Amino acid sequence: MLRIVVVLLCIGSAVRGGILGSSSIKCGASTSSKSFSLVNPSNPPNNCVYTVKPSSSKVCQIRLDFDEMTLAPPRSFNFTQCVDDYLEVGGYRFCGRESGQHIYIPFTGKSLPIRIVSTYRSLGSQLPWLSWRIQVRQLECPKGLLTKGVSENYASISDNELLAPSGCLQYFLGTFGRIQSFNFDQGRGTLNDNLTYAVCIRRTSETQGVRLFGENVQLGCDRVFRGDDFLLVPFGGFEGTFANSSMVWGSSLQNKSHVSKIPGPISLVAVIGNNRDRCFNRFSVRYELF
Repeated sequence: MLRIVVVLLCIGSAVRGGILGSSSIKCGASTSSKSFSLVNPSNPPNNCVYTVKPSSSKVCQIRLDFDEMTLAPPRSFNFTQCVDDYLEVGGYRFCGRESGQHIYIPFTGKSLPIRIVSTYRSLGSQLPWLSWRIQVRQLECPKGLLTKGVSENYASISDNELLAPSGCLQYFLGTFGRIQSFNFDQGRGTLNDNLTYAVCIRRTSETQGVRLFGENVQLGCDRVFRGDDFLLVPFGGFEGTFANSSMVWGSSLQNKSHVSKIPGPISLVAVIGNNRDRCFNRFSVRYELF
């Protein structure tokens, strides 16, 4: 059974200047600051919990920017999952190397825990040295909007440029850049199994579509397509061919271009099932809007 995580990636750079926290909080502490940072202590506890409380009644999302995060990578048993270390927030778990990534989490309750669990490192341990530096910002929605969607009509709202449409796990603002899977780790890592997430692209009034170029793409095993691991690119096809192909699997996008002219929000959907064949699942693609 696939676990579904929706990620909307509005393509582009992430306006990071507006997210940097001005203060940091310690493990076990809580904060209602609009922006702050989480930095690993010199001797991290095995269970480090930060508690976020809303900075105002309008808060509807939080955004976490991983300036740096190195935890133990996922392990492969019957399926690939975070075992030794993980960051847990909003029901999602991340592990491995996530530096440069970011996520959005809906936040409409009284508090939201951010939990980092780690395994004790003994002398000679093969696990990587723990480190994290995470910038967190609480984002406000216009009254009545909450997380149902974001309209450009609210441009006067200070957080408008950073607010992600409902269900977004990631959201970028530029017109070109690079999309990499979680724990890509310079092409050495792999995604967790039983995960489905959408990567969506914010469009302007001039946008017709998006062009993708595969730099390092491996989704499932090339030898057989089981329908478990793939990228879904609606209304898309490989450039230079007559064939429409909304589904990318294996290494079919490696060093190739794919064009999509999807109406509405432009989106990619990564579907990772139960990796029975223990194939690596990762991708790095360049993109540009046209």
